[in-house]
Amino acid sequence: MQASEDWLIGCSSAEEEVARLLSCLGINQRLEDLGLQLLCRTSPEGVLDVYAATEATVRTVLGLPKGLRSSATSIGVHIARLRRGRLTPLLGLCSLLTRYRLRPRQGYVVVKARGEKLFLYGRDVLSESIATYRPMPRGRCRHYPVLVVNELMEPLGWGRPRRGRDSIYIENILDAGWYLRSGV
Repeated sequence: MQASEDWLIGCSSAEEEVARLLSCLGINQRLEDLGLQLLCRTSPEGVLDVYAATEATVRTVLGLPKGLRSSATSIGVHIARLRRGRLTPLLGLCSLLTRYRLRPRQGYVVVKARGEKLFLYGRDVLSESIATYRPMPRGRCRHYPVLVVNELMEPLGWGRPRRGRDSIYIENILDAGWYLRSGV
């Protein structure tokens, strides 16, 4: 981590965006309701990395001397990235949705078994693999990606709805298979 980066507690813009995304998904709980707080780290390029951690963890981190705190590379769950005012949800947010059994009511696509396998290999979801599609509501939610889930409603990643010639398909933005492909 570079010396110019630092952990911040003031993540108000990220908190608002994460809350808006959850609301767009039809989830009526905020992360704060689950006992989680957000910590943010800025990069020299102006990207804000958003992490969710328990309140006790946040208190511990904020109690550390500044030099020690700024040397931390990660804390909690990396849930999103905010760049130029646009929130990009990450796989960590999928993990939180699973852990706290938060089920979306809109802004998701259910994929069939074959589509699930292909999506986890980094492929797009074609129309024949879509079992259910609940688009994001119109307005401020349209710029967020949709949550891609399997038939058991387990989050697999994030995708962007696209129009093909005669149908809709889901462009793969980020999937859980990334962990295996990247070697992380």
